[in-house]
Amino acid sequence: MIKIRHIFLPILMCALFAPQAKADYFTVGDLRYSIQDDQTSVVVDKYWPGDNKDLEIPASVTDEDTGISYTVTGIYRQTFYNANLNSITFPATLEDIGVYAFWKAKFNTVNFAEGLKRMGYGAFKDCTNLTKITLPESLEELGYEYTVTGFDGFVFAGCTSLKEVSIGSKVETIPTATFSGCSALDKVTIANGVKKMGERVFEDCAALTALELPSSMEQIERAAFMRTGFTTFTWPGSVKVIPNSAFLYCRALTGFTIEEGVEEVGKQSFAACYGYDKVICPNSVEWIHADAFQGADKVTEIRLGTGLRRLGHASLAVWSPEQATNTPEWSVTDVYCMSTVPPVFEPNDDHLEELSADFFFGAKEFTDELQTKFYAEVKLHVPAEAVAAYKEAEIWKNFVNIIPEGDVNDATVSFTTTAADFSGVIVTVDGETVELQGNSAAVDAEIGSTITVAPAETATINSLTATGASVTETGYTYTIVVSEAAATVAIDWSAAIVKVETEETLVDGVKAGTLLLSYDGEDLPTVMLPLGATVTFKPVAEEGWEFVNVVNASDSDKDAGTSYTAVRDDIADGVTFKAIFKKTSGISSIAGDSRESVTVYNLAGIRIAEMSPAALSQLPDGLYILKTSDSVIKYRR
Repeated sequence: MIKIRHIFLPILMCALFAPQAKADYFTVGDLRYSIQDDQTSVVVDKYWPGDNKDLEIPASVTDEDTGISYTVTGIYRQTFYNANLNSITFPATLEDIGVYAFWKAKFNTVNFAEGLKRMGYGAFKDCTNLTKITLPESLEELGYEYTVTGFDGFVFAGCTSLKEVSIGSKVETIPTATFSGCSALDKVTIANGVKKMGERVFEDCAALTALELPSSMEQIERAAFMRTGFTTFTWPGSVKVIPNSAFLYCRALTGFTIEEGVEEVGKQSFAACYGYDKVICPNSVEWIHADAFQGADKVTEIRLGTGLRRLGHASLAVWSPEQATNTPEWSVTDVYCMSTVPPVFEPNDDHLEELSADFFFGAKEFTDELQTKFYAEVKLHVPAEAVAAYKEAEIWKNFVNIIPEGDVNDATVSFTTTAADFSGVIVTVDGETVELQGNSAAVDAEIGSTITVAPAETATINSLTATGASVTETGYTYTIVVSEAAATVAIDWSAAIVKVETEETLVDGVKAGTLLLSYDGEDLPTVMLPLGATVTFKPVAEEGWEFVNVVNASDSDKDAGTSYTAVRDDIADGVTFKAIFKKTSGISSIAGDSRESVTVYNLAGIRIAEMSPAALSQLPDGLYILKTSDSVIKYRR
């Protein structure tokens, strides 16, 4: 480490009898040098800002007062704090760069020479103009601790323009937060020989999308890669533990590989990443800690190896983090657990008493109903010889479909229907459409197969039941997962019928016309119409009125045209139509004129009354003849 020699109490007698006085410091150019205890070397301990923006530190320097030359071996703490330089070049003699030596310095380029051995805590912290660092192969200690505080690391933290860095093989440890906040860093090379990585080394390195760890790596501390831009990652088997929060909030992560040899997956290690679709743990993994994969709502498949023994709270809670509606969702369809001994739930979480004691759930929003749905929908695959054990084990026994792996699991599924045949339904087995004949049939499948049953265009499924299988209904489709070697499915279905009816058109309580439906050669006000069948409209106007158009009575703005074809959306409530008519003669032709009276006759020509046009509304309902001085019309009241 760098030492600064101090003489706090000069002794006069020594000064008097000394043949030549010698200071502990001397200045050459922009730099002050401190003479070390060996009396042969100096460290740079002060920078006097001048015009030298491209600074080269010399390998040796001569004290002009004494004529003695010294080797430059180090740079003291904070010497170049906030210095305004373009570049700096180090000599091969330089062995040590002290704590915070270049903190916040303004330079673009640093030229290291072979010979540098140690670099102190925060040495280049917040050097925001620095773009590239190639550390010499001679470097042995990176970010050594500051004795007073006990801190280590942060060597290049906050270097927001740093894009590329290379670390040599003699550096055994990359200490805490060495590159934390280096948001532009996109290329890192770590030589084989590096064994340990401290906490938060690459925290918030958003531009870093990939990193290859050397085979020499043995230990990585918590949150080492939190909030990086990684898209993929391979965790080497040489690092036995994936630490807590290792990849927390790595939102761009679409996939990762955990190599054989890894034994533990730490708390929240892959939490809140969201982008990956599979969780695959090798046989060597024994313990997955709390919340390890929480929030990965795109995961469709979880594979757990033969060595797994312990699972923490919500360790496999791969449900959507979006809780705005308080309705968690999941994409996982299959869980494979190949341990012959069902792994046990081991809480390692301080707030467990507030949440569900389960490794698949971690939110209060998971009601009993939702949990039941999860365990009914998701298939659990286990070793064939361990099926009985899983059916008795806590949490695992909640799965409705526990499927044996490791042997042939043939199943025969028998179908029956109340109809004459299966022409009204569509059946698929694992995505392949099958043809079923008559009103009963059987298909060969495997345990765990997925069967779907959906109505054909002209059918309605009234009910569907299954034994030896689980059933879920989504809209018009039923999904059946086979759980036993002999499963049966019963379908009750019928042809789909839509009730179509019409309304009479009344204007001020007076019928203006009638709408009829023409179907199968008959004109009717109501008809039961099979899906796909078409009726035509037959409007009949009363005398004095004429037809305009037909509208859907449930939506008077929707013009129905001249016909209607039955559709599935109308099965539940049917559909009603009405015709629109307008008056062609009658009161409207005289009500607004200046006539003082109208003579009213019945259809037999007998005079009934003489009244004003406005008084015509007082007549009883019926058909009349109205006579004025210039016209004769028929009028229906």
